[in-house]
Amino acid sequence: MRYLNNAKKSFLLIIANVLFGISCYAQMGVLRGNVYLKQNGEPIAGAGIFPVNDKSIGVASDADGSYEINLPVGKQTIVYTLTGLKNDTLTLDIKDGTESIRNIYLTSNLKNLNVVVVSASKYEQRIEDITVSMEVISPKLIENRNTTNVTSVLEQTPGVTILDQEPQIRGGSGFSFGVGSRVATLIDGLPIMTGDAGRTEWQFIPVENIEQIEVIKGASSVLYGSSALSGTINFRTAYPKERYHTYLRTYGGVYDKPSNRDAKWWDRPATFSGINFLHSEKINRWDLIIGGNGLYDHGFIGPPLAMSSLPFQDTTISNNDVASRWGRLNFNIRHRFKNVEGLSAGINGNFMQSHSNFSLVWANDSTGIYNAFPKTMTLTDSKTFYIDPYISLTEKKVHHINCVHAFFMPTMTMATINQIKQMFIWLNIVLTAS
Repeated sequence: MRYLNNAKKSFLLIIANVLFGISCYAQMGVLRGNVYLKQNGEPIAGAGIFPVNDKSIGVASDADGSYEINLPVGKQTIVYTLTGLKNDTLTLDIKDGTESIRNIYLTSNLKNLNVVVVSASKYEQRIEDITVSMEVISPKLIENRNTTNVTSVLEQTPGVTILDQEPQIRGGSGFSFGVGSRVATLIDGLPIMTGDAGRTEWQFIPVENIEQIEVIKGASSVLYGSSALSGTINFRTAYPKERYHTYLRTYGGVYDKPSNRDAKWWDRPATFSGINFLHSEKINRWDLIIGGNGLYDHGFIGPPLAMSSLPFQDTTISNNDVASRWGRLNFNIRHRFKNVEGLSAGINGNFMQSHSNFSLVWANDSTGIYNAFPKTMTLTDSKTFYIDPYISLTEKKVHHINCVHAFFMPTMTMATINQIKQMFIWLNIVLTAS
């Protein structure tokens, strides 16, 4: 009988524990709301929300910044966290079966640092510590001007001018068209001069993905070779920030008809149009950027002028042939290693196909400046690209070490031979006539 009583008590105790456990489990409340960035009010995706005493029941905010978490009854301290932002906490009393709504605003954990440059010594330095004359151009200036290439931005820099697509710094370059530039042009510290004429293809610069432009005013040949006799222009590309970023821009316009009545080739309004885009995102320990640019620009230049007084004519180039157009695609991919702090490896690339015109001699100096002299205009179709794989190690004591940095940039053009041939034909006719 005693055993039956004990068994009955045990059974009742088990039932009570089960019912008590169910009752405790049912005592839950709901906390919901949104997480925003305090600086601009944008919703934050991927923020972690969890009670400080039990991280196993945490949740993450969705793409709209909203969240919902079930919490046990009682006083709870909730933590809101995201890499790059300051953590925030919220303490509230959760009651059974109730719903609480709380919106949280997180602030950036980034500090305003001094401007850091690398062009002067090939490692990062504060701009006030360098001993050379340098200007730093921010990407905001490029965005505000909606420039298709960076020449218009560079000309806003004191002491820098672009003459016939050739960079001039403090007038020290002189006119050196076609024989190599005296100002080195770089992307991330690597030269991008074309192999045939030693000049810069400005439309090849990835204007949609520039962190800053560093202009050294003065000789820097020790670091960058003989092409930097007058200075250096280094375009530094950017990597993703904590929050992903995507944009797409289009633009277009019409050129006014020139007042020159003899410009009969101007049969319709000349137009220009373009598009550029960028996507920047961090995926775990991978950094990804992909961007591009496209442009069609007729400009004020027409085909070679028909001159009845000359024994030769040039009817092979049409009005549409002289329009400049190009398309470009670039990417930056980087992996940051987890086990070695400061170690990263990646590959950058840039690909462009373009069509452009060049006139050696204009028809005359006033009324015909929109037309080339017969047999002196060259049309160029080119494909240009570079691939830049690298391994980088950054430490506190050693500012920056590039362990491996390769660079490959061919430029393929079919116009050089034709241009030389046309020059010899033109010179032969001039000499014969004289």
